[in-house]
Amino acid sequence: MKQQVTNLLSQKRVQVKLLVVFTILLYFTNLGQWDLWNPDEPRYAEVAREMVVNGDWVLMHYNGNVYPDKPPLFFWLVGLSSFLFRGFTSFSARFPAAFFGTLTVLLTYLLWRSLLGAGTGLISGFILATSFEFAFRSTRANIDSTLTFFTTASLLCFIHWYRSSKQQGGRDEDSLRFALYGFYVSMTLATLTKGPVGFILPLLVSLVFLVIQRDWKALKEMRLLLGMLFMIGLVLLWYAPAVSKGGELYLQDTLFKHSIARYSQGWAKVRPFYFYLYTFPASFLPWAIFLPAAFLHGRFRETLEKREEYLFLFVWFAVIFLFFSVSKGKRALYLLPLFPAAAILVGKVWQDLIFALVVVIRREWV
Repeated sequence: MKQQVTNLLSQKRVQVKLLVVFTILLYFTNLGQWDLWNPDEPRYAEVAREMVVNGDWVLMHYNGNVYPDKPPLFFWLVGLSSFLFRGFTSFSARFPAAFFGTLTVLLTYLLWRSLLGAGTGLISGFILATSFEFAFRSTRANIDSTLTFFTTASLLCFIHWYRSSKQQGGRDEDSLRFALYGFYVSMTLATLTKGPVGFILPLLVSLVFLVIQRDWKALKEMRLLLGMLFMIGLVLLWYAPAVSKGGELYLQDTLFKHSIARYSQGWAKVRPFYFYLYTFPASFLPWAIFLPAAFLHGRFRETLEKREEYLFLFVWFAVIFLFFSVSKGKRALYLLPLFPAAAILVGKVWQDLIFALVVVIRREWV
């Protein structure tokens, strides 16, 4: 009987179903049972409402004024949600965040299988789903859980492309091409979700990883110039009409004020360089206490067969952490795109710990 249960739980489809059921219970239960919270939720819901009421899906408005703060994808999703659930409610406004939070948990599970083999990816999915900041943002009308999904999807496509491209013989060119397109398309959608940071984060992670690896061949095969032109072309399908309608002021606000100036000056959210050193552990509770062990565990295993995989996770974590630490403007939720990497690193520690304990218990009892 025990063996049958173990075999059942080890099946991919069963693990996916367990994660889906768990996240639905965690995120969607009582999702609409309280009012929208200031400051972000009511503003985002109102922008989406005015978009639907006015029929203008290109240029966002807030209280009748042009809203240049964010790109439109998240508001499109809230508008679609309001159509599906017949009205603008707290549930329909929060549904996209909960939906993409659930999908990010599944992507983290797939990343585990891609990087570390068909082990217990359930652990990492559970860790991500229950980490404080991620769970909180996945139950709010918040952009960052959607951004995290697309940046995670982009990095999953990248690592799949990179590992497949290194296979000697038996390379599936169609699969490689699909993964590379997925990398750039996911970055495009991330950019349409929250602006330039959507492509900067996955692009930086992938480039730093390849430079550390000194894999100049892969860097060339990424077709970076063509890929970025492809991405810019897709973004311009929305941005060009928006600038045409919004004028020069909209162009300046979106390109400079709400991107470069927000990053370099920070406005009302100016924090010291070390801000995340003490806020991230609180955001990643209750699992943050295992992060030191996760970093050491990965370091010790670098000499084994998973060195490359651990390096990718470390680069993912470190690049995003440093990128936002350098920024003048800081909020705890900005680090959400590194949570999947942290969850996998901690999940691997827990998996090895659990199986080591099982072995010791069996041996001692025998």
